[in-house]
Amino acid sequence: MITLRSKKEDITIHFLVLIGLSILTVILFYKFSTEDSYITYRYAQNLVDGHGFVYNPGEEFLGTTTPLYGLILAFFGFLGLPIPSVGGVLSAFSLGMSVILIYLLTLKKGHPWVGFLCGLFILLNPWFLQTFGSETYFQLLMVISAFYFYDQRRYIPTTIFCVLAFLVRADGIIPAGIIFLDYIIKNKKFPVKEVILFIILCIPFFLFCYFNFNTFLPNTLETKQAQYASDLWRKFFPGIFYFAGIILKENTLFYSFIPLLLTGGILILFTQKVWLLMASWAILHTLGYTLLKVSFYHWYPIPLILLLMLISAFSIQFIISAPLFFKENKRKKWNFKIFNQEIKISLAKFKDIGSSLKRTYRILSLVIISSIFLALSAGLRAYHNTYRSFPFPKLELYTKAGRWMSENTPTDASVAALEVGYLGYYSQRKIIDLAGLVTPGSSTYIRKQDFQWAVKKYEPDYFVYCDEFRSWLETITDQPWFEKSYRQIKEMNESGYPFGLKIFKKVLALDLKEIKTLIVDSQQEESNFAAGEIIEGVEIGQTFYCSHNHLTRIKVMLATFKRKNNQEVIFHLKKSPTDDDDIHTERFEASSILDNVYRSFDFPPIPDSKGKKFYFSLESPHSKNGDAITAWAMDVNRYDKGALHVNRKKSKGDLRFKTYCYDYSYQDE
Repeated sequence: MITLRSKKEDITIHFLVLIGLSILTVILFYKFSTEDSYITYRYAQNLVDGHGFVYNPGEEFLGTTTPLYGLILAFFGFLGLPIPSVGGVLSAFSLGMSVILIYLLTLKKGHPWVGFLCGLFILLNPWFLQTFGSETYFQLLMVISAFYFYDQRRYIPTTIFCVLAFLVRADGIIPAGIIFLDYIIKNKKFPVKEVILFIILCIPFFLFCYFNFNTFLPNTLETKQAQYASDLWRKFFPGIFYFAGIILKENTLFYSFIPLLLTGGILILFTQKVWLLMASWAILHTLGYTLLKVSFYHWYPIPLILLLMLISAFSIQFIISAPLFFKENKRKKWNFKIFNQEIKISLAKFKDIGSSLKRTYRILSLVIISSIFLALSAGLRAYHNTYRSFPFPKLELYTKAGRWMSENTPTDASVAALEVGYLGYYSQRKIIDLAGLVTPGSSTYIRKQDFQWAVKKYEPDYFVYCDEFRSWLETITDQPWFEKSYRQIKEMNESGYPFGLKIFKKVLALDLKEIKTLIVDSQQEESNFAAGEIIEGVEIGQTFYCSHNHLTRIKVMLATFKRKNNQEVIFHLKKSPTDDDDIHTERFEASSILDNVYRSFDFPPIPDSKGKKFYFSLESPHSKNGDAITAWAMDVNRYDKGALHVNRKKSKGDLRFKTYCYDYSYQDE
């Protein structure tokens, strides 16, 4: 395959730029670590402080996905280095070294410009820039190192790096398995020595996990599968598209990667074994996370994003290789040298194709070169903007809250929260994790969208509430028993983050008999228009399906048109739009409505509501135009088990609403 060769001076410049940008990335971004990385930091810090490798002292539960990475951080902690800084430096350094190894691979294969571009695309990519601190890049370095040494047929270092990748995080078994199978196919023999070494190196770690936690692998998989099943967390592929959408919305220049991905890059990628193996790893990694049905976290698709950057960089190879695709030999056949020197495709049937192909080549070359410059421009802009956005206001808020808890609460106090990374590390209090990552026994309840289990079981001394997750936490904070036992003592805000934190303190022991488990049954939380003024002669309603017994609450997003309205509004709950009898009727004044806020309608639990359809509606017989409220709705059908109704007739779209049921199935557990 013809390649875009570089002079020694070019290669030197490549190295200097990539190394310099890697060092700059370490310097600029080492202080930023993702929320979840602080869970591992706390495990490491507790080991350094003499509490053992645990999250909550005295509670042996393996709630970090990467115990080996935690032990490595603890080693530096014993040397007196601050663990968050070590985590940030190690993560950024690992990303830079991964880029250098990829460049060395491309240099060996004869296309250093591809490696250079790929390195720039990675180091300037906001997806990579927002994933520092965790084990992700350290594992990435181990995987790339394994492929690098395997390509050199140095199988012992390959095995060692495969072991490290696997022990850092269990999905590291995927690249190890790919290399193992390729070795057998290529060499026609079983790698006995390497397999024995792999097992020997893994045994001490597994024994450590078993004797300390009574498990060989972290407990996080079950929890994240429960998060997936709850429908509160994003699924894997929807999560990828959502995160990519945010990046593209903030910087439309990233659309320039599309022509790079669609040109010859993806074809050239499969011409050499090492790229095929790396592509297989990225694809199987993505497939594995999809099949495991775990909740989406933005660092999970990093192997896939790396593959896309590599494919994009290979597009430059098209410029130098494409002319050979059109080279005619004496037999009037064409050499398809982009794939393989031995593959030939006859194009003799085409007449007078030369000039047309030349024009096509020139156009494609111009598109590719322009796209490369636009992609690099997008990356530089993202690099600058990401740095300017640090520290993230949300993480600053949780850091302040953690430090406040450390200074103003007893050392033996317990704290319940939904996001526990920064809060737990800086508070150093016993943490009850409502999301279940570091708190035992959570999976059953999270699947049911039940966050009350933690309060009921552990009776925390403090409860941290974030407005961003109101729809998740209101099943706790809106309950009479919570209002009776907890009082708000602190409210904290941070400029740049639109949601605040509220800290509640337990002032009265919980009466467990009063706690009823309230769960979200149905929800449609998208809206893009107001359904119209609810005036005389207008009834706005919605049909819905109930999946549980004991339906007891419906919430509807209402709006006031930013004015005070004065007439009476009537809420109806019926079996269907055609039913004349109400299951529940509630009258309230329009003046009591808050603009763009959910209004709750509570009624005695309906014992046999499971598997049935219901209909709720709003009317205001005395309201006129200019003195009426409305309800928010979506103009397309987002909720497939019901529909918007206007004057009891089915209409396109859905109201914005949520329904709740009491779940007594495990009330006394």
